[in-house]
Amino acid sequence: KLLIIKFQRTIRREVFKRDNYTCQICYRRGLNLHADHIQSWSEYIKGRFDIKNIRTVCRICHYKITFGREMSEGCKWGLNKITNTNFWGK
Repeated sequence: KLLIIKFQRTIRREVFKRDNYTCQICYRRGLNLHADHIQSWSEYIKGRFDIKNIRTVCRICHYKITFGREMSEGCKWGLNKITNTNFWGK
């Protein structure tokens, strides 16, 4: 959990700034942004804090990357990051 907090407070901000707060998939700017690991957080441990392995994506594009399908209407995935309660829920 401490690694995630460290990531959110440091690297994520740098990535958003570098990418001009713009989704690198659909190029919409300033939406509900996520920092997406190109090579996964769990499988590529060395790349967790490597800014070259992380890109800015919007919530909708991140869902599609993660699940391989469009996000259904009313889905709350990725909205409750502060408490991590029901983070993957609908």
